[in-house]
Amino acid sequence: MRRQESNLYKSKEVNVRHQPLSYRSFFLLSKMNTLPIA
Repeated sequence: MRRQESNLYKSKEVNVRHQPLSYRSFFLLSKMNTLPIA
């Protein structure tokens, strides 16, 4: 689980650099528990 979370975090970091708006939207949605977190 730890390793998976680390990988997800890294991929999110990369997405932040390339798509800050998309990441922000995803973050807000996940905060509201609207998106299923795998």
